[in-house]
Amino acid sequence: MIRIKLGLKEIVSLVVAIIVASALIPIDFNLFYETSTTGWSPTVVTLWNLIPLMIILGLVLGLITYAVSRAKTKLDAKTIVEIAIAAIVICALVPTAFQQFYAVNATALGWSPTVVTLWNLIPLMVILALVMGLIAFAVSKAK
Repeated sequence: MIRIKLGLKEIVSLVVAIIVASALIPIDFNLFYETSTTGWSPTVVTLWNLIPLMIILGLVLGLITYAVSRAKTKLDAKTIVEIAIAAIVICALVPTAFQQFYAVNATALGWSPTVVTLWNLIPLMVILALVMGLIAFAVSKAK
């Protein structure tokens, strides 16, 4: 088994980056999906809908690249393809899931403030888990 050593600086940097990204992405997506695209051409609407996918893809691949480069290891081509496929699938599903998530009207459903707070934390936890999982996979496959 290969031992990968990350220093305290690298671990803290990764954790802070993941927490900040996980906290901000759901808020940004909520604002993103509230934007009215009325009167926009179909091409512009299509491109607008791809923005969340590109944001998450860039963040996930950036964090993986940072983690692997700081661990001073290399990934083989098969692992890079596996990570890319996983990242693309995640990036394709997360914006759609968040759009459905934000469509829920908690006030109309009569949820208590505690339940609403917990509901609003779900996107943060989903992104945190997905990114941590991909980083763990990348680092575990490093040679």
